[in-house]
Amino acid sequence: MITQIRLANSQDIEALANISSKTFFETYAAFNTAENMNQHLLEKYNHNQISKEINDSKNSFLLAFFFDTLVGYVKLTENTKPELTNKKALEVERIYVLKTYQKRKIGEQLMQKCLEIAQEKAFDVIWLGVWERNPKAIEFYNKQGFEMFGQHIFWLGKDAQFDWLMKKDLKN
Repeated sequence: MITQIRLANSQDIEALANISSKTFFETYAAFNTAENMNQHLLEKYNHNQISKEINDSKNSFLLAFFFDTLVGYVKLTENTKPELTNKKALEVERIYVLKTYQKRKIGEQLMQKCLEIAQEKAFDVIWLGVWERNPKAIEFYNKQGFEMFGQHIFWLGKDAQFDWLMKKDLKN
């Protein structure tokens, strides 16, 4: 398997906006209204929004390539949830792989890189939010050693949905 993972830069904004929209749509369109999906995609994955995010020093994007094709990505954000006070926390805010490239362990490679970065930068915990109705993703995170520690509301357009918050402690 030929997968390369690298940090994104400002030259990747358009490609990142495209893969963000495509993977989110592939994952959630069947479960949500077209109106809510369109609103979310227009607000969150447009060129200007991705540009702001990629230029924010608290964010890092990793891009996964299968040969020369961009097939997945991760957005990491340095922050702390109220439930994680007094801990240096790294959020896996987004992790997606195109459907046609799933089952090639690209998601596992991306997550492994996230864990390496978290350990290199001495984070105490790595965490994420996952839609409560996404059992495939929940199972993936459980296999990676994440455990549930709370929940929050995720707005998809005008629809309030619940995400489970999951974390993996990196320090004993």
